[in-house]
Amino acid sequence: MLLAVISPNENAPKESLEKAHSDLEIKVAQRTAELQAVNKRLTDEIEKRKKTETHLNARNIVLELLTKSTSRKEYSDNLVQCISDWGRWRCAGIKLLDKEIGFFMNHSRDLAKNFGNPKIVSR
Repeated sequence: MLLAVISPNENAPKESLEKAHSDLEIKVAQRTAELQAVNKRLTDEIEKRKKTETHLNARNIVLELLTKSTSRKEYSDNLVQCISDWGRWRCAGIKLLDKEIGFFMNHSRDLAKNFGNPKIVSR
């Protein structure tokens, strides 16, 4: 009779296994959420760095144009060409105001061909 009273609970191993499985599922869900948050932060950082790199490359090209140009017109024409190439546009233009002399300079690429004959002033 004593043996019947002390017999082990037959469901204990199954309950223990179910509890371990449930705990593991919770840990996996938490870790997945953490990894998704880290991945999002890293993706955002990569995108930010790519934009910064693009801006720095553009700035370097513009500065190189400035140092290699022998006149304002040459610089402006080369700058318009770069803007057109970067944007893959059919035409592009810029308007510059010289604060000291007080006149505008218009520089364009293919504006006349695409929009009629705009007035172009270069000095």
